[in-house]
Amino acid sequence: MKTLSLGLWASLALPCFTGCVADESTTAQVTESSLTGTAQRVPVYFNHSYGIMSEATVSAFQTNAYLNNQFIDVETRTTVRPDLTYTGTYLNTRETYLEFFPVGTFGWPVGVTGLALGDEVEGGLEVVKDEWIGAFGADQVDEIELTSREVNGVVVPWFNSTAPVWGDVSEFTGLWAMEYVPNPNSTAPRTRHEERASRYQPAKLAQNVQAMIYGLPDGDRQNMQKTLAAVGWTVVPVNGGFVAVSGTDTGTRRVVYAQPATEGRTGMLAVFWRLNRPAQPHTEQIGDAVLTVAPARAPYASLWFVPAVPSDEVRVLAAAQ
Repeated sequence: MKTLSLGLWASLALPCFTGCVADESTTAQVTESSLTGTAQRVPVYFNHSYGIMSEATVSAFQTNAYLNNQFIDVETRTTVRPDLTYTGTYLNTRETYLEFFPVGTFGWPVGVTGLALGDEVEGGLEVVKDEWIGAFGADQVDEIELTSREVNGVVVPWFNSTAPVWGDVSEFTGLWAMEYVPNPNSTAPRTRHEERASRYQPAKLAQNVQAMIYGLPDGDRQNMQKTLAAVGWTVVPVNGGFVAVSGTDTGTRRVVYAQPATEGRTGMLAVFWRLNRPAQPHTEQIGDAVLTVAPARAPYASLWFVPAVPSDEVRVLAAAQ
């Protein structure tokens, strides 16, 4: 089980950030017209993703001066819940974040990863659950459960979640949907923006996660494709994997590119951020990962945990437009 829910246990310098075309097979269906089918759905957003990384990489997240001082809010936090306690390192942005654990956490190897989706409307999680039931069957989707945590020594409700069962039993990949508990005197879920407000630092460069690249085993890849398509993300097959594109989300789209896992390229392979403002090009080694900021002064940054594939960067950035 790779879902953390209650009771369950070198980059290419791109001169054309907008308007780039990856290839016909990738971009032909990722258009405004193809996304209109999401208009009547509950919007399902990218919330966060976690990854099991080397000890050197997680340690470097905590100590790298450029990352911490100029690029992004870095937080090491211990979460205490009724069902488990864990310490993660977090890269926080405006509506999205990343969560990292060193190899061996929960007994998991490098390559284990998870993707959390979410909605921000009252009753939205029930809609998501029903859509997954339609795709997988009633006995293949978890019941909605409440996750709580300690805040200043008091256990408080945090979020509700549901997940397709395939992620419960996968050895490498988890995927779930979460909906934050409303503020007092409200029935509307807390938004991602509200949840991240105390951690996001707009003076730093990173604004939001724009795209993720994963290497996934065959069954997990096929199940993730089905899971994202069921909640309205546009999915296009690419090179034995797929590119999935969200509907409009705070003025942009989020992209997930899942490709076949190979030796040394399993789990979270790369992340891309949209930047808050123009920046000087910069490259930084962070443990085993390479951060490249504003190549050719383009308004994005990439972090590759494996050797970068320039054509993959073109693909996901083009799909986000």
